[in-house]
Amino acid sequence: MARRVGMVFALRSEARGGGLSTLVDSINVVSLLAEEDPEGYELLCSIPVRYRFVDKGTELVTHRPIINTDRQGRTLGVHYSPRLDALPLLDVQTLRRFHRARKRLGELFTDPGNEIRFKLAPGELMLFDNSRVLHGRTAYDPSEGHRHLQGCYIDLDGPRERYASALKILGHVQEK
Repeated sequence: MARRVGMVFALRSEARGGGLSTLVDSINVVSLLAEEDPEGYELLCSIPVRYRFVDKGTELVTHRPIINTDRQGRTLGVHYSPRLDALPLLDVQTLRRFHRARKRLGELFTDPGNEIRFKLAPGELMLFDNSRVLHGRTAYDPSEGHRHLQGCYIDLDGPRERYASALKILGHVQEK
């Protein structure tokens, strides 16, 4: 599973009301779901979901369970993007249980009791593990001032693989 780091940089943030950044700890929310609906939790850990992103000639498709766990069954994070995922093909009973658990997970993610809110001031940068921390923003009135946030994501696997390859090449060159 590719781990992603997310970054949001506030270039301008003049809006007086709203426009707050929101963060939710996915591992905490998943533990609430596991207590509430153990069977639903297991379905979200074990059934791969198709995620598809299409933009200007780019199409990215992957299949992963919504909840990512390690070999010991501990939650590492989530793959959660309702605008990019699709319900898997399952028998009717399993699909109903899966959808109920997915819907409840979404409700827990948007519960104000599970999030922190703060204003990202101009010049501030927020950096986070994108599978552990879900992020968003509250609505704001653009007539109250300009607001410009710039986001960026990077898969950690790519830089790690390049670094390992570079070490092998350097080691090989040094041996000669």
